Amino acid sequence: MQEKNTTLENALSTPNEKKALHLFPRERFDIERLFNRMEVTDYMMMWLLGKQMESPEDNHKFYLKDITVAFDLPQHTVTNIVRNLQDKSMVTWKHDGNGEEGTYIQVTENGMQAIKDQYSQLEQSFSDVIHQFGEERFFHMLRELAEFEELLHGELKKEDTVYA
Repeated sequence: MQEKNTTLENALSTPNEKKALHLFPRERFDIERLFNRMEVTDYMMMWLLGKQMESPEDNHKFYLKDITVAFDLPQHTVTNIVRNLQDKSMVTWKHDGNGEEGTYIQVTENGMQAIKDQYSQLEQSFSDVIHQFGEERFFHMLRELAEFEELLHGELKKEDTVYA
């Protein structure tokens, strides 16, 4: 079992992790079926907040304005996601002073447990698939995708120069 966990950690720690996620187009792969504790958008936010909480110098206050910038989302969208997370007792919504100094959220113990549970489920599912596919083949595929993206990026830069 340890070997599978290491495989996923290695895959997710490569600079190509986003490319791996693009291998599963939504129209062919219903990723929502892998989520039992929360919705995909909730998990993405909670996972990133959880990663930030690993930082010892952070006070674990996540200001809404900073979240909107980090996610490049409109404030009303972030507010809706946070409200949903608060309704599920995964975060608490607080404010400094009378609220004018900033509104922030903090991840609750329930939220941290939900992150861990969901991550474990995803880790197991993807590790099983990577194991069946073959770890060497998987990493080879990621390298090929990275090379393809680099070539495409270079070609697009040429086109920008031509049409600029």
